[in-house]
Amino acid sequence: MSAAARVVRLKVRFEDRSAAASCLEGLRMIPGASVNVIRGRVTPHEANYDLELRGEGRVLERAVWTLWSVTSLTSKAQAELQEV
Repeated sequence: MSAAARVVRLKVRFEDRSAAASCLEGLRMIPGASVNVIRGRVTPHEANYDLELRGEGRVLERAVWTLWSVTSLTSKAQAELQEV
């Protein structure tokens, strides 16, 4: 039996907009993970996104930690991560 899909919404800030594009592309490649950009703002220097991540257990955890490693997450986002 597989675990139920979970949804996590995060506000993320990339200090480098090209890193944002690379990271989002990488997240799309994680089998079983779904990434939805709710809102985004990209400037010549940085990118800010409201993201919705959907997946089961370890898949969602992998997507979240991928974001964690390359972005600036708020304390609210950190609290949401602990629920996963």
